[in-house]
Amino acid sequence: MTPVVHCRQLAAENVDEARRSYFRSVEQRGFDSLRLVAAVDSDVDALDTLMPHASTHIVELSVRCSNLSDGGLERLLELMSAVVSLDLSGCNELTEAGLWTALARPRIVQLSISDCINVADDTVAAIAQLLPQLHELNLQAYHVTDAALALFAAGPTSAASAAAAVPVCGVPGVASAGGGCGGRPLRTLRLHSCWEITNHGILNVVRTLPALTVLSLSGCSKVTDDGVEVIAENLRQLQVLDLSWCSRISDAALEYIACDLGQLEELSLDRQVSRSQIWLDLSVNLFLYSGSLCTVLRGMAYACLYTTKRLTLGQLVTPRQVESDDSRNQFQQTLWYT
Repeated sequence: MTPVVHCRQLAAENVDEARRSYFRSVEQRGFDSLRLVAAVDSDVDALDTLMPHASTHIVELSVRCSNLSDGGLERLLELMSAVVSLDLSGCNELTEAGLWTALARPRIVQLSISDCINVADDTVAAIAQLLPQLHELNLQAYHVTDAALALFAAGPTSAASAAAAVPVCGVPGVASAGGGCGGRPLRTLRLHSCWEITNHGILNVVRTLPALTVLSLSGCSKVTDDGVEVIAENLRQLQVLDLSWCSRISDAALEYIACDLGQLEELSLDRQVSRSQIWLDLSVNLFLYSGSLCTVLRGMAYACLYTTKRLTLGQLVTPRQVESDDSRNQFQQTLWYT
């Protein structure tokens, strides 16, 4: 449960006793998270007055649809210095230069940035260099390019210096799982609607973050089967893979996944531009899907996906009857729709 503060008219001189009582209740009940909506710089000073102990007990902070300036965000994070999880969404006044200053908080282990129009490669550089303990990064940014993803190489580095790596699987510049990451703890990377990311960006990801267990490329529409092949051959620890809204994915990508990602537990292919039926023999369930929005994926059986526990194929229609034979009787026959 997260308390939500709508910051309009939160100026300290206008705060009534009811609002003061609300903030006292937040502190007394021991909430360790807070969400600010429609915040501006002056609200930070009001929060300083209303939440004198925020620096010690707020560890999860979310700022949504706000007009905080660079200085306002820096002041807010100084006020809530114990924050380890930060979510910034719809904060269009923030600049990349400001984020370089504000994100100098090495305690942060989880970061989400979305719908902030000024976010591009320099923001990723700040994240890579200033947050060495980051475990999870969720990024939605239209202007982030392939070069930015090379910046996760160990230590302060540039995309150019990060390019030198030991080849793996015959792909130049892709580091082996045992090198090139320097023990960086990042295990979850979600890149949502990063339209400029291509297969070259995928090469940078597998080179610098070979220990990922969760990867989402939802809406990264320039990624093709070749990129999925690189993922399958190098990110062998993946447990969750999201390829939804990746319209260039075809049968070949699924075959790479089936053959190489033995630890995969969840696969999302929502809203693929495809129409067909797919056989998937799983350890617990047998799924048969067919849909008018699935036109590229041809009927295929993947007995290799033994460990897959969840498959998401959104917007599927006109289900066909699930057929079975002696080899499939051991599976529970189920249709799973989202």
